[in-house]
Amino acid sequence: MTTARHTRCRQGFALLMALFAMVLAAALLTAVAFRAAEEQRVALSTMLRVSTFGIAESALRESVDQVSPGALRLLPIGTPVALTSAYPDVAVSVVRTDSTIAWIVAAATVRRGRDVARRRLGMSVTFSPDTLARHVRVVPDRAWAEFF
Repeated sequence: MTTARHTRCRQGFALLMALFAMVLAAALLTAVAFRAAEEQRVALSTMLRVSTFGIAESALRESVDQVSPGALRLLPIGTPVALTSAYPDVAVSVVRTDSTIAWIVAAATVRRGRDVARRRLGMSVTFSPDTLARHVRVVPDRAWAEFF
C-alpha cells in the first residue's frame, strides 16, 4: 500500500518536471529568436549607415570636382549657398569662409522601410584669388569632418 501511494506521488512529480522543462525550453527558444532578430536589426542599421556615409562622401567629392573657383569668388563670405547634387537624397551646400577658403557640406538621408540614416560630411577647400585657376584644392591634413 505504501508503494502504490509512493508511485502515484512520483508520477505527479514527473509530470511537473516535464512541464518545467518545456517552459524552460520555450523561454530559451524565445530568447534565441529575439537575439537573432536584434542582431539582424543591428546589421541592417549598420549597413544603412555605411551606405549613407558612402553616398554623402561621393556627393561631397563630386561637388568639390564640379565647383569652380570663379563661382566661389562671387559668393559672399559666411552665407551658405545650396549646390545641385546628382544624388536625390543629398543636400549639398557651400559656405565661403575666407577670401580663399570655402567649406562644402553634404547631408545625406537614406530611408529603407521604417529605418532612416543620416550622415553629414564637410570638407575645406581652397581656391586661388586670381581668375586663371580652374580647380579648387582640398585642404590637406584637415580635409573633411563628419557631423552628427
